Amino acid sequence: MELHDVHSVQALDDHRLRLTFDDGSEGVVEIALMVPFEGVFAPLRDEEYFRQVRVDAELGTICWPNGADIDPLVLYSSATGAPLPNWVTPTLSGAPPVDLAPGTDHSVPEISRFFGIVIQMYFREHAPAHFHVRYGGEKASVDIQSLAVLSGDLPPRVIGLVAEWGRLHRKELMKNWLRVRRGLDPEKIAPLE
Repeated sequence: MELHDVHSVQALDDHRLRLTFDDGSEGVVEIALMVPFEGVFAPLRDEEYFRQVRVDAELGTICWPNGADIDPLVLYSSATGAPLPNWVTPTLSGAPPVDLAPGTDHSVPEISRFFGIVIQMYFREHAPAHFHVRYGGEKASVDIQSLAVLSGDLPPRVIGLVAEWGRLHRKELMKNWLRVRRGLDPEKIAPLE
């Protein structure tokens, strides 16, 4: 499945959003079915706060003032009906895999940056454990354990640098994966030097 960024968002009634993606696809998602309104998502219960949603162009997804965000792959699938790739274990409704921690004041979705490569993790992720890489106009999802590209496309040189960085920081990446799944901010990880 190709990765698509959210291009625009419009808040609707009943915790729904109309989304448009970079490929021109659009659809409506029911956020209440995607995330429990706990932890970092607790403020979204309030309709007025919910309407403060915006597109973060650098992340390629939607976010709220406290930094709560949702993986654009999950949003795209929900909005368009496109199937999730077979490597994805969805957690689109019901309780998250672990209890969410109390809300945080601000997110730190970018966990590292080096040589023009940006490493990110979203709060509401799907399994398997992975991180997102952006380089120029290219983007990909990378498995933490194998460091294989799960989806998207990156230049071979960038894949090599990301794999080298990932091998050095696998434990920290897994720690961050568990943190974001609980609604906590990820911690910064040292760049590749």
